[in-house]
Amino acid sequence: MTRIADLPTPCVLISRRVLESNLQAMAERCQRLGVRLRPHIKTHNLPEIAQRQLHAGAGGVTVATPQEAALAARHGVRDIFVAREVVDRVDLYALLDVARSVHLITAVDSVDGAEALAAVAAAREMPMAVRLEVDTGGRRCGVATLEALTALARRVLALPALRLEGIFTHEGHVYGAADHQDLIRQATAAVQALGAMGAGLRAAGVPCGEVSVGSSPSAKTATDFRGVTEVRPGNYVFNDGMQVANGTARLEDCALTVIATVISRPAPDRAVLNVGSKLLGSDRGKNASDTGGYGLLIEPERQVLTRLYEEHGVIDAANGLRVGQRVRLLPTHACIVANLARTVALVDDQGGVIEVWSNRRYA
Repeated sequence: MTRIADLPTPCVLISRRVLESNLQAMAERCQRLGVRLRPHIKTHNLPEIAQRQLHAGAGGVTVATPQEAALAARHGVRDIFVAREVVDRVDLYALLDVARSVHLITAVDSVDGAEALAAVAAAREMPMAVRLEVDTGGRRCGVATLEALTALARRVLALPALRLEGIFTHEGHVYGAADHQDLIRQATAAVQALGAMGAGLRAAGVPCGEVSVGSSPSAKTATDFRGVTEVRPGNYVFNDGMQVANGTARLEDCALTVIATVISRPAPDRAVLNVGSKLLGSDRGKNASDTGGYGLLIEPERQVLTRLYEEHGVIDAANGLRVGQRVRLLPTHACIVANLARTVALVDDQGGVIEVWSNRRYA
């Protein structure tokens, strides 16, 4: 068996034990809450993990792009939600190509977007299922008032090529909470707000089947899911430095790590690693989710990766590291690492490599 020590650095590792534990924990939480699980697989874009999520109880998956939808469909996923508005004509036709073989749902937050989708759906004689996006505090996409949501829903219902399936939100703003208690408060408020929107639509005589929320912190911590039918967490499969910082995960819950090598000790207090922003990205979180850097050295001891260049990572308060030494990092944002890596290695607790998975985006 190949050993971790045989892999060139930097390399991305996924602990099979921790991965499977995370999948099981979220599936069990959703079952207790009485909501369906539709994980967002942009976290990894690995069919091998998507299949494990479905096996653990997920009823379908969430993706961000038509290309991700096509990747999932090619690998046997049959229920896919594209949780980002698609209006480019080429991408719209790409969506319809995927919808020939799977149950595909897409996102709408404007009349213009709905009409663009309806036009290509009508041209192909392929009715499309849609969900309307609601802004519950993130100030990104989505309508913010019940009045605007109701008007949009009625316009969608008037378009024969579209089927209104429900509403959704991405409450990603909870990552910027001041502290863990504030995160719980904001997550619960966002979930309650979407539930109220669904109830308001029904009271106005508009059908609203699915009410779907989406972020790992809220899926883990929100205390009131009344009126919600579905959750779409993504990062929970791995967890990362931001989840540890904001208190929604422990170090032992983090499945994805990076092995790097110390390539320079140019000063007594500085060490340089052979990994940079081309693998780790440049996120560091904010407020409760701020890790203080771009990665946390967890072996041989905890130290913060404080600066990044494309192929260099700098520890400015280095202690006890030597040139040539291999170290293990917990990334600040695991989703970026999983998507930038060309390959990832599934590993066991004894240092063995079980499988090496290729990132299909680069195939």
